Amino acid sequence: MNYTLNTFRAIAALFVVLIHVSAIYFELGYNDFWNYFIYRNLFEIAVPIFFAATGYLLNDKIHYYKDQMNGQNEAGFRKISSKLAFNMAKKNLFYYLFVSFIYIVFEYYLYMTDRLYLDLDRWDIYIDRFSIERFLNGTIGGVHLWFLAGLVVVLLILGFLLRLGVTPGVIFVIVLPLYLLNLEEYWTLTKIDKIIADEGLFLPLLCVAIGMFVRDLNLEKRTIYWYIAIISLYM
Repeated sequence: MNYTLNTFRAIAALFVVLIHVSAIYFELGYNDFWNYFIYRNLFEIAVPIFFAATGYLLNDKIHYYKDQMNGQNEAGFRKISSKLAFNMAKKNLFYYLFVSFIYIVFEYYLYMTDRLYLDLDRWDIYIDRFSIERFLNGTIGGVHLWFLAGLVVVLLILGFLLRLGVTPGVIFVIVLPLYLLNLEEYWTLTKIDKIIADEGLFLPLLCVAIGMFVRDLNLEKRTIYWYIAIISLYM
């Protein structure tokens, strides 16, 4: 199954590259020739695949410890499951901070270049990024980093739920209606969703839950479920 998962991740990585490369043609006015919105919508599956893969890998680790404990010490198992989610959140938080730092340093270089060679002082625009809100919603470095910020928040939520003994299947059943209701733009849900910038909070939460649920299905002999899961992510 890891080979199947890695294949999907490799395709998703290629799609992310194609999203940004193909955007150039759209910006230059070649939409009719390249049918931009047809293949762009196809490429959008990339980020949900990455979220789902994280959920799958997290639950795979949980299953490993579950097999080792063989159903004994339920409280200890919940504690380990929760710890795995929190550790994964910690790792992704490091990635988020590290890459944000690179973005910030590079944009400072651009700021100084504009100031020295173009006599443009955009310090107010540059310094505006250093806010608690932008740090929390995933845009302190760049808007594309919402993925990492969203993943950190989702893993923290899952850590608490797993500590309470909530199973991946139940998590999926809880999250799905929240995601669907949010599509109707209920004010309260939308406000919660926008804790994370760009695609919001409920999308990564749903996709990670799907990945965890797929792992619970034990797909070693039924890989067709992986393809069904990917199609559901796209829809």
